[in-house]
Amino acid sequence: MVLPRGAFEAFNLEMAGKFLATAGGDGKPNVVPVISIRAFDDETLVFGEFMMLKTRKNLTEGCRVCACVVTEKLENYVATGVFKGFEKSGKYYDFISELPIFKYNAYTGARAAGIIRIDEVWQVEKAKSKVGILLDSLAAMSTHVQREGRLLHSNVAEKFNKLNAVKVMAKLEDGQPIITPAISMRVVAGSKLAFGTRSTEVERLRLGDHVAAAVLTMDAMAYQVKGVYEGKRRAMLGQVGVISVEEAYTLTPPRPGEKILW
Repeated sequence: MVLPRGAFEAFNLEMAGKFLATAGGDGKPNVVPVISIRAFDDETLVFGEFMMLKTRKNLTEGCRVCACVVTEKLENYVATGVFKGFEKSGKYYDFISELPIFKYNAYTGARAAGIIRIDEVWQVEKAKSKVGILLDSLAAMSTHVQREGRLLHSNVAEKFNKLNAVKVMAKLEDGQPIITPAISMRVVAGSKLAFGTRSTEVERLRLGDHVAAAVLTMDAMAYQVKGVYEGKRRAMLGQVGVISVEEAYTLTPPRPGEKILW
């Protein structure tokens, strides 16, 4: 598969939300921001190995992965492919090492370059609509769901409730991780996530699916939550999908990948 020009340019932007989804050994999806993802050529994505814990464990040679980029203008591209391994020297490593995030920071050097051979690329057209995202955000805010159990940690809830943060979710389809943008996603009823269906590929989800969701804010804070899709609900301002959150993780220093107790 050849990367379209728009996708090539988007993945090579410095200021864009970029995410990588993998499949865990438990059969559940994992999705994290990986801002170093770049298009090396029109068939290959590369990224720097840095602050990866669960993702690094999931990345075995030949495994299926999914990458996604969301730009400041809400252009998005989703790419599935095969992970070809890590390189600690050579053309891919040299390419990654020259990125400003690694080259000019003594504390964030890339240990290796991860290599993805691209199989398929597409855009989620409805996730590009600013009007759709706004209406979906209002619908999510108007969602009334019965509160059950614990409250999601306040730090996590605050980030997921930001309107100007990039949010995505991931699921597995026959073992293939798939990411879809979910900018309207926010916390409701203390420990659930709601997202509008106008701007999200809700049709990919099935009742009971294991789902992972990640948020990346403008101040480079990031969290991941994992849970189960509970289906669609009618909200005051439209239809929403609901995820019951079971786990939460911090994705930024000083303890990236650490499970958050709540």
